[in-house]
Amino acid sequence: MSNFQELARLSSAILASENVYTEVETAKALSEFIHSVQSKLTQYVQKDNETKVSGGIALSSYDAALCLDDYIRTARFLKGTHAAIRQMIQSQASSAVNILYAGCGPLGTLLLPLLPLFDSRQLDCVLLDINASSLESVQKLLNALGLQAYSIKTIETDATTYRKPENWPMNLLITETMFRALVREPQVSVTINLAGQLEPNGILIPESINMDMVYTTFGDEPYLRNDLHAFDRGRIEAMTPYPNRQVKNRLFSINKELDFLKQVDQQSGDFRYTVHEMPVSFDLWPDICVFTQIHIYGEQHLESAESYITNPFCITNFYNLAGCKSFELVYHFRDLPNWSHVIKQ
Repeated sequence: MSNFQELARLSSAILASENVYTEVETAKALSEFIHSVQSKLTQYVQKDNETKVSGGIALSSYDAALCLDDYIRTARFLKGTHAAIRQMIQSQASSAVNILYAGCGPLGTLLLPLLPLFDSRQLDCVLLDINASSLESVQKLLNALGLQAYSIKTIETDATTYRKPENWPMNLLITETMFRALVREPQVSVTINLAGQLEPNGILIPESINMDMVYTTFGDEPYLRNDLHAFDRGRIEAMTPYPNRQVKNRLFSINKELDFLKQVDQQSGDFRYTVHEMPVSFDLWPDICVFTQIHIYGEQHLESAESYITNPFCITNFYNLAGCKSFELVYHFRDLPNWSHVIKQ
């Protein structure tokens, strides 16, 4: 069986997976195959080319390659992307679907595995990455996987500033350049720059990233650990939510309409949220946390702790706010994305 045929088989198995266990099993098989193919190439995936951009840190080529091993994330993004491509093909049968993949990394994880499932004439793809090492790896991987017939252009550029050609209507935008709670990496800045360049009926993957404020006991919440057993069946089954968590409110949602920008403070350039009164009692949920929920496309979602990028994030503890009457949460995204709180007297 050729690499092209094996890639098609493995991707089809992911699309057919019906529960979290088969998603992990099939995504792990895909990962082992792609890493095996990539390891035979002469291209060295660099570990020291992490890059500062406007609005965050772009991962090194090595760290970006490891994202493939976030199995539930990989499976559901591939399912969502496949559904989105099919939808765009149906809506414009007379022309190719123009796809921009921003932050493709060295493996093109969220798009390349799907290509054998489509006719090469149906797609026109542009892959962006700021690291030359990643793009050189992608080019060699395309050849090794037998994907030369597909229209794929790679561009070394900063996705937070890139402008597409005027004569190339963007139908589908894929970008997953995020860390838990949208800290550190430039997902927000990339989305702000590129989502506005989509066609009116274009699709953004992920469709929305939802940020919620939750009062909880952080140490008792499920948290996906980065170890060899992270996706073991027993470990997944044991990850149950803390029963006394209090979901307080939706802070904001990142989407293609960019309506979240209405919440940005024009002076500071930060997202600032409604002042919250200190609770009278907080013994059962002493920690103020941010939870991430991702709507990828259609029926595909990632809930808290189903992926490294949706792990909960603790901002502070109510005991640290003793004596204050209220507090405000602040999300900084224009330099190095992070969260903070402001005490109100």
